[in-house]
Amino acid sequence: LAAIWTDLLAVERVGIHDNFFQLGGHSLLAMRLVSSIRKEMAIGLSINDLFKNPTIVETVNYIKSNIGKLILKKMPLESDHIVQVSSGKKGKIIFFVSGITGIYGGLDDLAQELSRDFQIYGLQMIGLFEKESPLKTIEEIAAQNIKWMKTIQPNGPYCFLGHSYAGYIVYEMAKQLAKSGEEIDLPLILDTSPNMLNHSENSKENFILFTGAMFENYNLFEKVYPDWTQKLKEELLDIATEKTPAYLEKILKNLFPKVDENINFVIRVVTLQANNNLIRYEIKEKINIEGIIISASESPHVEISEWSKYFERYSIFTIQGTHGSIVKGANAIEITRLIKEHIALKNKSINR
Repeated sequence: LAAIWTDLLAVERVGIHDNFFQLGGHSLLAMRLVSSIRKEMAIGLSINDLFKNPTIVETVNYIKSNIGKLILKKMPLESDHIVQVSSGKKGKIIFFVSGITGIYGGLDDLAQELSRDFQIYGLQMIGLFEKESPLKTIEEIAAQNIKWMKTIQPNGPYCFLGHSYAGYIVYEMAKQLAKSGEEIDLPLILDTSPNMLNHSENSKENFILFTGAMFENYNLFEKVYPDWTQKLKEELLDIATEKTPAYLEKILKNLFPKVDENINFVIRVVTLQANNNLIRYEIKEKINIEGIIISASESPHVEISEWSKYFERYSIFTIQGTHGSIVKGANAIEITRLIKEHIALKNKSINR
């Protein structure tokens, strides 16, 4: 474990009582840590396990106490794209669909609440790992997610959710599953406005701001490029939108001449996000299933009532908060309550 830590954190040594997150670990590195432990130790830790046991000694003790359920006998080939968020063996499975960055993340509070009663898996996009090219349509992304989902749960009824950009993928997954006759218990869309992906206004500006927020969150440019925001805008605004991913990759590689795997990973994330930003997708069909739609009260551009045109049956809820806070803290608890109530009603109707 110490060897894996030092490699990921780019430090010479770590102590067994050091806290992974206090040493500079963040959600991107946590995801890679879990993946490395799976590959090198054949141990199926989840990201939640890591958050609860952030030191090496705590991780070791947790593994020893739970070795029977954590040891991996066989992993699916696409395991890097399937993140085991909670390691429980009981309860219905809920899949978290990744958004515009392609990585599982940003829903930690919701995952923690749901993991008390459900197994949680995150689905990560193609393009995130080496020698992968991003998919070009929402339809392709949804179809790939369904394939990965079936390696964990071969048959329905399925439960999956997505926040923001991921809401479009959730809708498309539900549409494809419904057309193939699969049962769906929970297609949950969180604060997504239908058909926003059919409009290109301000998409590059939004992409630059979003990319900047990610760089700031992971402290990547603090020393190398402190005034990156203005420089990045100046450089990218004159570039044709379809050329943005390649140009941004060139900028990053120039900024970091000595490229390590952490920087390579960030380059892939940003490139994947740039490609996803170019995707246009129009919702046209009404699906003959029940959709669950939740919006934030302070999201002025989310036209939540429009979803009624695209689901034969639907339940719509509004939760106090912003686009970002809707999945955090007390709001995560409220969303968990709504999910549990919905699934309980589904089970009750089946038992009848």
